[in-house]
Order: sequence, then structure tokens, then C-alpha cells
Amino acid sequence: MGTKILLGLILLGIFIVSGCFQVKPIVIDKCPYTITSSGNYILENDVIHSNPENNDTLQACVEAFGASRFTLDCQGNSIIGQGPNVDSGSGLGIYVQNSNGITIKNCEVTKFGQGITLDSTDNSLLDNNVVRVTSTGITLWMGSDNNRLTNNKVLFNDDGVDIMESTRNILTGNVADSNRINGIFLGDRSGGNSFDNNTVTNTQGSESSTDFFCNEGIPQNIDSGGNVCSTQAQCESWLRSCP
Repeated sequence: MGTKILLGLILLGIFIVSGCFQVKPIVIDKCPYTITSSGNYILENDVIHSNPENNDTLQACVEAFGASRFTLDCQGNSIIGQGPNVDSGSGLGIYVQNSNGITIKNCEVTKFGQGITLDSTDNSLLDNNVVRVTSTGITLWMGSDNNRLTNNKVLFNDDGVDIMESTRNILTGNVADSNRINGIFLGDRSGGNSFDNNTVTNTQGSESSTDFFCNEGIPQNIDSGGNVCSTQAQCESWLRSCP
């Protein structure tokens, strides 16, 4: 009997201690907001960036500089810019620079110049986000390597996804639809990226509109299969020019 009581007290102590040390998520309820440390950050309501240009500094609604290993979960809420009109935004929605191992998920971002941007940020995950009515929906920029983009939707932007000077990223199950210039764009020095089961369709509105586009001479990008374009010719053009 004494052994059972002792065991019960030990288990009760473990339960109490674990509860006491459970860290609550940090609620972001306005922007601009700067994430400065690791942890879990959430939105419980929509947030509106009232001055996305912030004079000449282009301060993002939610931004992080060197803050690694954090998670931003918008829980389906929206980050909303104040673009000059309904067709084009200005400023930055979510901007992360010089970070590692971060996650951004379940966010809706609209009416910015750039929706979600990873700048020199590695080993991170963008999952189940919706970015619409921006100049560029999602950007991987300047050595943002080994990231995963899964199940995101980029809709009604100029460019859906831009990958610039970034390598070894994996794009899986994303939808880029009804963007005006490029559905997915690969810029210079962006080799070794992998694409599977993405749907890139209805890219139109410019003479140079194309579902997939990459600069010539970008080596070793990988078509892992299951990608869908507006037409077979679009997919064939992608296969010829990029991988």
C-alpha cells in the first residue's frame, strides 16, 4: 500500500510541475510586431497594418531578425495591409531575416507588396498559408535554403512564389492560381529545388504570363512528379527549362 501511495504522489508531483512550467503562447494583437526570441506566437483575431510603408523603412506587420526556432500560428486569422488599391499592395506582411528552424502556418495575408518573405533563413516550414492580392505572394530570398513549403495557396498576386538565389527547398502540395505574371518563378542561382504535387494554373494578365518560369541555366531542380499546369505545354516548358 505504501509503495502505491508513494508512486501516486510522485505522479501527482510530475503533473503539477509540468503544468506549472507549461509556456503559454504569445498573442500578437497588433502590428507592426517584432518577434525577438524563440517560442510560440499566435493570432486570435485579424490584424491590420495601418501604415505598411512606415515612411521609407518598410516595416513588416510581423517581422523577425535573427530570432530562430519560433512558430507563428495565425489560426486562420488574417494579416491585412493597406495597399493603394484592391489590386496591388505595398509594404511587407510577414518578413523573417537571418533565422533558422522557424514555422509559419495557418496565416492569411493580403494587400501587401510582399506577403510572406524568408530572407537568408534556412530549415524552416511554411504550411497551410493563404496569400492573395500582393505583388509577390511568397518569396525565398538571398540564400534561404532547405526550407519546406507545403499546402500553401497563392492567389491573385502578380507572382505567386518567387525563389531567388535560394537552393534545396521543397515545394509540395501548393496551389498557385490566377496570378498575373508568374505562378512559380525561379531566379538566378536557385538550383536543387524540388517540386511535387503542386497545382499552378490560370496565370494570365500579362504578355509574358506563365505558370512556371525560370532563368536559363539553373541546374538540378527536381520535378518529383504530380505537378499540374494550365496546359501540358506549360508543364513541358517547365520540364525543358528548369530541371
